[in-house]
Amino acid sequence: MLKNLILIALVFSLVACSSTSSVVKRDDPVAIVLKNGDEIDAKIMDIWQDKVVFQAEDWKKAYEYGEVINVERIMGIRIADGTVLSVKDYDAFRRGKKNIAKKVKPLEEERVAEARQFKPLIDGESQYERLKKKPIAEMTDREFEYFMMMKKRELKSQSDSSSYQQEVSQEESTVSAEEPSTPRAPTPTSVEPPVPSPDDRIFFETNQDKEIQLDAVADSFIEAGLAPSYLTFLNQKRSRGESLTATESTLLRLIEDNPKWQEKIEEIRFIDRKSRKTLERAYLFSPDELSGKLGLEFDKDLDMDYLALMKQLHRKIGEDVKMGDFRVMVEILGEGGARAVKEILENYQTWQFVRNSNQSLVVK
Repeated sequence: MLKNLILIALVFSLVACSSTSSVVKRDDPVAIVLKNGDEIDAKIMDIWQDKVVFQAEDWKKAYEYGEVINVERIMGIRIADGTVLSVKDYDAFRRGKKNIAKKVKPLEEERVAEARQFKPLIDGESQYERLKKKPIAEMTDREFEYFMMMKKRELKSQSDSSSYQQEVSQEESTVSAEEPSTPRAPTPTSVEPPVPSPDDRIFFETNQDKEIQLDAVADSFIEAGLAPSYLTFLNQKRSRGESLTATESTLLRLIEDNPKWQEKIEEIRFIDRKSRKTLERAYLFSPDELSGKLGLEFDKDLDMDYLALMKQLHRKIGEDVKMGDFRVMVEILGEGGARAVKEILENYQTWQFVRNSNQSLVVK
Protein backbone atom coordinates (compact mmCIF):
# COMPACT_ATOMS: atom_id res chain seq x y z
CA MET A 1 0.00 0.00 0.00
CA LEU A 2 2.79 2.39 0.97
CA LYS A 3 4.67 1.60 -2.25
CA ASN A 4 1.55 2.41 -4.30
CA LEU A 5 1.14 5.78 -2.52
CA ILE A 6 4.80 6.66 -3.16
CA LEU A 7 4.43 5.70 -6.84
CA ILE A 8 1.29 7.85 -7.21
CA ALA A 9 3.03 10.80 -5.53
CA LEU A 10 6.01 10.43 -7.84
CA VAL A 11 3.79 10.41 -10.93
CA PHE A 12 1.97 13.57 -9.77
CA SER A 13 5.28 15.34 -9.09
CA LEU A 14 6.57 14.48 -12.57
CA VAL A 15 3.36 15.78 -14.16
CA ALA A 16 3.61 18.98 -12.15
CA CYS A 17 7.24 19.51 -13.18
CA SER A 18 6.46 18.95 -16.86
CA SER A 19 3.57 21.40 -16.79
CA THR A 20 5.56 24.17 -15.08
CA SER A 21 8.60 23.67 -17.31
CA SER A 22 6.45 24.33 -20.39
CA VAL A 23 5.69 27.86 -19.18
CA VAL A 24 7.90 30.49 -20.82
CA LYS A 25 9.74 32.40 -18.12
CA ARG A 26 10.12 36.18 -18.01
CA ASP A 27 13.74 36.15 -19.23
CA ASP A 28 13.39 33.53 -21.97
CA PRO A 29 14.55 34.94 -25.35
CA VAL A 30 11.94 35.29 -28.09
CA ALA A 31 11.61 36.72 -31.60
CA ILE A 32 9.20 39.64 -31.97
CA VAL A 33 7.69 39.22 -35.46
CA LEU A 34 6.64 42.59 -36.89
CA LYS A 35 3.97 43.22 -39.52
CA ASN A 36 6.59 44.71 -41.86
CA GLY A 37 8.33 41.31 -42.01
CA ASP A 38 11.21 42.24 -39.70
CA GLU A 39 12.07 40.30 -36.53
CA ILE A 40 13.69 41.37 -33.27
CA ASP A 41 15.50 38.77 -31.18
CA ALA A 42 14.91 40.04 -27.66
CA LYS A 43 13.98 39.45 -24.06
CA ILE A 44 10.48 40.62 -23.13
CA MET A 45 10.74 42.72 -19.98
CA ASP A 46 7.08 43.69 -19.62
CA ILE A 47 3.78 43.98 -21.49
CA TRP A 48 1.70 46.93 -20.39
CA GLN A 49 -1.55 48.11 -22.02
CA ASP A 50 -0.72 48.56 -25.73
CA LYS A 51 3.07 48.47 -25.41
CA VAL A 52 5.75 45.77 -25.21
CA VAL A 53 8.91 46.58 -23.27
CA PHE A 54 11.89 44.55 -24.51
CA GLN A 55 15.67 44.37 -24.66
CA ALA A 56 17.01 43.67 -28.16
CA GLU A 57 19.95 41.28 -28.43
CA ASP A 58 21.35 42.98 -31.55
CA TRP A 59 22.68 46.54 -31.20
CA LYS A 60 21.38 47.59 -34.64
CA LYS A 61 17.85 46.53 -33.68
CA ALA A 62 18.21 48.45 -30.42
CA TYR A 63 19.05 51.64 -32.35
CA GLU A 64 16.22 51.10 -34.80
CA TYR A 65 13.41 50.11 -32.43
CA GLY A 66 14.55 51.26 -28.98
CA GLU A 67 13.12 49.42 -25.97
CA VAL A 68 9.36 49.95 -26.34
CA ILE A 69 7.13 49.07 -29.30
CA ASN A 70 3.38 49.39 -29.87
CA VAL A 71 1.38 46.16 -29.98
CA GLU A 72 -0.30 47.23 -33.22
CA ARG A 73 3.06 46.88 -35.02
CA ILE A 74 3.52 43.26 -33.87
CA MET A 75 2.17 40.29 -35.83
CA GLY A 76 3.23 37.72 -33.22
CA ILE A 77 5.89 36.52 -30.79
CA ARG A 78 7.88 33.38 -31.59
CA ILE A 79 8.94 31.39 -28.53
CA ALA A 80 11.82 28.92 -28.22
CA ASP A 81 9.99 25.92 -29.73
CA GLY A 82 9.05 27.88 -32.88
CA THR A 83 5.43 28.53 -31.89
CA VAL A 84 4.15 32.01 -32.84
CA LEU A 85 1.68 33.55 -30.38
CA SER A 86 -0.31 36.75 -30.38
CA VAL A 87 0.88 39.31 -27.84
CA LYS A 88 -2.16 38.60 -25.66
CA ASP A 89 -1.64 34.83 -25.76
CA TYR A 90 2.09 35.20 -25.13
CA ASP A 91 1.45 37.42 -22.10
CA ALA A 92 -0.89 34.78 -20.64
CA PHE A 93 1.54 32.01 -21.62
CA ARG A 94 4.57 33.60 -19.94
CA ARG A 95 2.58 34.24 -16.76
CA GLY A 96 1.59 30.57 -16.60
CA LYS A 97 -2.09 31.23 -17.28
CA LYS A 98 -2.08 29.49 -20.66
CA ASN A 99 -0.33 26.21 -21.46
CA ILE A 100 -1.54 25.55 -25.01
CA ALA A 101 0.14 27.70 -27.63
CA LYS A 102 -2.12 29.15 -30.30
CA LYS A 103 -0.18 29.32 -33.54
CA VAL A 104 -0.44 32.11 -36.06
CA LYS A 105 -1.97 31.01 -39.36
CA PRO A 106 0.57 29.34 -41.67
CA LEU A 107 -0.27 31.81 -44.44
CA GLU A 108 0.84 34.73 -42.26
CA GLU A 109 4.07 32.90 -41.38
CA GLU A 110 4.74 32.39 -45.09
CA ARG A 111 4.23 36.09 -45.72
CA VAL A 112 6.71 36.94 -42.99
CA ALA A 113 9.25 34.53 -44.47
CA GLU A 114 8.76 36.03 -47.92
CA ALA A 115 9.13 39.56 -46.59
CA ARG A 116 12.38 38.69 -44.82
CA GLN A 117 13.88 36.76 -47.72
CA PHE A 118 16.40 38.38 -50.06
CA LYS A 119 16.36 37.10 -53.62
CA PRO A 120 19.70 35.37 -54.26
CA LEU A 121 20.10 36.78 -57.77
CA ILE A 122 19.08 40.10 -59.27
CA ASP A 123 19.63 40.28 -63.06
CA GLY A 124 22.38 37.67 -62.80
CA GLU A 125 24.16 39.57 -60.03
CA SER A 126 24.01 38.55 -56.38
CA GLN A 127 22.40 40.88 -53.85
CA TYR A 128 25.69 41.09 -51.94
CA GLU A 129 27.69 42.03 -55.06
CA ARG A 130 25.13 44.72 -55.85
CA LEU A 131 25.32 46.17 -52.33
CA LYS A 132 29.14 46.26 -52.51
CA LYS A 133 28.79 48.95 -55.19
CA LYS A 134 26.25 50.95 -53.17
CA PRO A 135 27.49 53.56 -50.65
CA ILE A 136 26.71 52.54 -47.08
CA ALA A 137 25.04 55.89 -46.40
CA GLU A 138 22.43 55.12 -49.10
CA MET A 139 21.57 51.61 -47.86
CA THR A 140 18.32 50.91 -46.07
CA ASP A 141 18.61 49.39 -42.59
CA ARG A 142 17.66 45.93 -43.91
CA GLU A 143 20.16 46.19 -46.77
CA PHE A 144 22.87 47.21 -44.30
CA GLU A 145 22.09 44.24 -42.01
CA TYR A 146 22.23 41.83 -44.96
CA PHE A 147 25.46 43.42 -46.21
CA MET A 148 27.10 43.11 -42.75
CA MET A 149 26.02 39.47 -42.42
CA MET A 150 27.55 38.57 -45.80
CA LYS A 151 30.64 40.70 -45.09
CA LYS A 152 31.31 38.77 -41.88
CA ARG A 153 30.96 35.47 -43.76
CA GLU A 154 33.36 36.70 -46.43
CA LEU A 155 35.94 37.88 -43.86
CA LYS A 156 35.69 34.60 -41.96
CA SER A 157 36.13 32.64 -45.18
CA GLN A 158 39.19 34.72 -46.12
CA SER A 159 40.64 34.33 -42.62
CA ASP A 160 40.14 30.55 -42.67
CA SER A 161 41.66 30.30 -46.16
CA SER A 162 44.66 32.43 -45.13
CA SER A 163 45.26 30.31 -42.02
CA TYR A 164 45.04 27.14 -44.11
CA GLN A 165 47.53 28.46 -46.67
CA GLN A 166 49.96 29.46 -43.89
CA GLU A 167 49.74 25.99 -42.37
CA VAL A 168 50.31 24.34 -45.77
CA SER A 169 53.29 26.60 -46.51
CA GLN A 170 54.76 25.94 -43.08
CA GLU A 171 54.36 22.16 -43.48
CA GLU A 172 55.91 22.24 -46.95
CA SER A 173 58.89 24.29 -45.75
CA THR A 174 59.38 21.96 -42.78
CA VAL A 175 59.21 18.85 -44.99
CA SER A 176 61.61 20.33 -47.55
CA ALA A 177 64.06 21.22 -44.78
CA GLU A 178 63.92 17.86 -43.00
CA GLU A 179 63.63 15.35 -45.87
CA PRO A 180 66.70 14.69 -48.06
CA SER A 181 66.41 15.70 -51.68
CA THR A 182 65.76 13.02 -54.30
CA PRO A 183 69.12 11.59 -55.50
CA ARG A 184 70.04 12.36 -59.10
CA ALA A 185 72.06 10.34 -61.57
CA PRO A 186 75.69 11.47 -61.27
CA THR A 187 76.98 13.59 -64.15
CA PRO A 188 80.32 15.30 -64.53
CA THR A 189 78.72 18.75 -64.25
CA SER A 190 76.05 17.97 -61.63
CA VAL A 191 75.72 20.44 -58.75
CA GLU A 192 74.18 19.44 -55.44
CA PRO A 193 71.12 21.56 -54.50
CA PRO A 194 71.80 23.98 -51.62
CA VAL A 195 70.68 22.76 -48.22
CA PRO A 196 69.14 25.41 -45.92
CA SER A 197 71.63 26.38 -43.27
CA PRO A 198 70.69 26.45 -39.56
CA ASP A 199 70.90 30.26 -39.66
CA ASP A 200 68.30 30.39 -42.47
CA ARG A 201 65.92 28.19 -40.48
CA ILE A 202 66.37 30.33 -37.36
CA PHE A 203 65.66 33.51 -39.37
CA PHE A 204 62.49 31.99 -40.87
CA GLU A 205 61.18 30.76 -37.50
CA THR A 206 62.07 34.05 -35.79
CA ASN A 207 60.10 36.04 -38.38
CA GLN A 208 57.10 33.75 -37.89
CA ASP A 209 57.26 34.21 -34.12
CA LYS A 210 57.53 37.98 -34.55
CA GLU A 211 54.46 38.02 -36.82
CA ILE A 212 52.46 36.08 -34.24
CA GLN A 213 53.54 38.47 -31.47
CA LEU A 214 52.70 41.56 -33.55
CA ASP A 215 49.31 40.07 -34.42
CA ALA A 216 48.59 39.86 -30.68
CA VAL A 217 49.73 43.49 -30.28
CA ALA A 218 47.42 44.61 -33.12
CA ASP A 219 44.54 42.74 -31.49
CA SER A 220 45.26 44.48 -28.17
CA PHE A 221 45.33 47.91 -29.87
CA ILE A 222 41.86 47.25 -31.30
CA GLU A 223 40.42 45.90 -28.03
CA ALA A 224 41.82 48.85 -26.03
CA GLY A 225 40.55 51.46 -28.51
CA LEU A 226 44.10 52.55 -29.42
CA ALA A 227 43.97 51.56 -33.10
CA PRO A 228 42.59 54.96 -34.34
CA SER A 229 45.37 56.93 -32.61
CA TYR A 230 48.09 54.59 -33.85
CA LEU A 231 46.79 54.54 -37.44
CA THR A 232 46.52 58.34 -37.39
CA PHE A 233 50.15 58.51 -36.19
CA LEU A 234 51.28 56.26 -39.07
CA ASN A 235 49.24 58.27 -41.56
CA GLN A 236 50.81 61.55 -40.38
CA LYS A 237 54.27 60.00 -40.54
CA ARG A 238 53.68 59.01 -44.16
CA SER A 239 52.28 62.42 -45.05
CA ARG A 240 55.57 63.96 -43.84
CA GLY A 241 57.44 61.72 -46.29
CA GLU A 242 58.90 59.47 -43.60
CA SER A 243 59.23 55.74 -44.21
CA LEU A 244 57.60 53.27 -41.85
CA THR A 245 59.79 50.75 -40.07
CA ALA A 246 59.32 47.04 -40.77
CA THR A 247 57.48 46.65 -37.46
CA GLU A 248 55.19 49.62 -38.18
CA SER A 249 54.38 48.32 -41.67
CA THR A 250 53.54 44.88 -40.28
CA LEU A 251 51.33 46.34 -37.54
CA LEU A 252 49.57 48.54 -40.09
CA ARG A 253 48.77 45.53 -42.26
CA LEU A 254 47.66 43.38 -39.32
CA ILE A 255 45.29 46.07 -38.01
CA GLU A 256 43.82 46.80 -41.46
CA ASP A 257 43.24 43.09 -42.16
CA ASN A 258 41.79 42.33 -38.71
CA PRO A 259 38.08 41.36 -38.99
CA LYS A 260 37.35 43.01 -35.61
CA TRP A 261 38.68 46.35 -36.86
CA GLN A 262 36.76 46.13 -40.14
CA GLU A 263 33.57 45.28 -38.25
CA LYS A 264 34.19 48.21 -35.88
CA ILE A 265 34.51 50.58 -38.84
CA GLU A 266 31.22 49.36 -40.34
CA GLU A 267 29.53 49.68 -36.95
CA ILE A 268 30.71 53.29 -36.53
CA ARG A 269 29.52 54.17 -40.04
CA PHE A 270 26.06 52.75 -39.30
CA ILE A 271 25.83 54.68 -36.01
CA ASP A 272 27.10 57.85 -37.70
CA ARG A 273 24.36 57.61 -40.32
CA LYS A 274 21.71 57.14 -37.61
CA SER A 275 23.09 60.05 -35.56
CA ARG A 276 23.20 62.42 -38.52
CA LYS A 277 19.60 61.68 -39.57
CA THR A 278 18.41 62.20 -35.99
CA LEU A 279 20.17 65.54 -35.57
CA GLU A 280 18.93 66.73 -38.98
CA ARG A 281 15.34 66.03 -37.94
CA ALA A 282 15.77 67.83 -34.60
CA TYR A 283 17.58 70.74 -36.30
CA LEU A 284 14.65 71.13 -38.70
CA PHE A 285 11.69 70.69 -36.32
CA SER A 286 12.97 71.58 -32.82
CA PRO A 287 16.08 73.78 -33.07
CA ASP A 288 15.13 75.66 -29.88
CA GLU A 289 15.39 72.45 -27.86
CA LEU A 290 18.84 71.73 -29.30
CA SER A 291 20.06 75.16 -28.28
CA GLY A 292 18.09 75.43 -25.03
CA LYS A 293 18.30 71.96 -23.47
CA LEU A 294 21.60 70.79 -24.97
CA GLY A 295 23.23 74.22 -25.08
CA LEU A 296 24.31 73.95 -28.73
CA GLU A 297 25.21 77.15 -30.57
CA PHE A 298 24.27 77.55 -34.24
CA ASP A 299 22.52 79.88 -36.68
CA LYS A 300 19.04 78.52 -37.42
CA ASP A 301 19.00 80.32 -40.79
CA LEU A 302 21.98 78.29 -42.05
CA ASP A 303 22.20 74.63 -43.01
CA MET A 304 23.15 72.24 -40.23
CA ASP A 305 26.87 71.66 -39.66
CA TYR A 306 26.83 68.09 -38.37
CA LEU A 307 30.53 67.91 -37.45
CA ALA A 308 30.36 71.22 -35.56
CA LEU A 309 27.36 70.02 -33.51
CA MET A 310 29.08 66.74 -32.62
CA LYS A 311 32.24 68.59 -31.55
CA GLN A 312 30.12 70.84 -29.31
CA LEU A 313 28.40 67.82 -27.76
CA HIS A 314 31.80 66.22 -27.14
CA ARG A 315 33.08 69.35 -25.40
CA LYS A 316 29.95 69.69 -23.24
CA ILE A 317 29.19 66.04 -22.41
CA GLY A 318 32.53 64.29 -22.95
CA GLU A 319 33.13 60.61 -23.69
CA ASP A 320 31.60 59.35 -20.44
CA VAL A 321 27.91 60.14 -21.00
CA LYS A 322 26.03 60.58 -17.72
CA MET A 323 22.46 59.32 -17.34
CA GLY A 324 21.13 62.86 -16.87
CA ASP A 325 22.60 63.99 -20.20
CA PHE A 326 21.31 60.84 -21.89
CA ARG A 327 17.75 61.49 -20.63
CA VAL A 328 17.86 65.01 -22.08
CA MET A 329 19.01 63.63 -25.43
CA VAL A 330 16.20 61.05 -25.37
CA GLU A 331 13.63 63.85 -24.86
CA ILE A 332 14.90 65.69 -27.95
CA LEU A 333 16.25 62.96 -30.25
CA GLY A 334 14.22 59.91 -29.26
CA GLU A 335 15.72 56.78 -27.73
CA GLY A 336 17.28 55.31 -30.88
CA GLY A 337 18.86 58.61 -31.95
CA ALA A 338 20.10 59.36 -28.44
CA ARG A 339 21.75 55.93 -28.26
CA ALA A 340 23.52 56.58 -31.58
CA VAL A 341 24.87 59.96 -30.42
CA LYS A 342 25.90 58.43 -27.08
CA GLU A 343 27.76 55.63 -28.88
CA ILE A 344 29.66 58.14 -31.01
CA LEU A 345 30.67 60.20 -27.97
CA GLU A 346 31.89 57.05 -26.21
CA ASN A 347 33.89 56.04 -29.32
CA TYR A 348 34.87 59.57 -30.33
CA GLN A 349 38.43 58.86 -31.49
CA THR A 350 37.33 55.99 -33.72
CA TRP A 351 34.50 58.14 -35.11
CA GLN A 352 36.92 61.00 -35.87
CA PHE A 353 39.28 58.59 -37.61
CA VAL A 354 36.45 57.25 -39.80
CA ARG A 355 35.20 60.76 -40.62
CA ASN A 356 38.69 62.08 -41.44
CA SER A 357 39.66 59.12 -43.63
CA ASN A 358 38.69 58.84 -47.26
CA GLN A 359 38.37 55.11 -46.70
CA SER A 360 37.75 52.94 -43.64
CA LEU A 361 41.50 52.29 -43.43
CA VAL A 362 44.62 54.44 -43.50
CA VAL A 363 44.97 56.35 -46.76
CA LYS A 364 47.81 54.82 -48.75
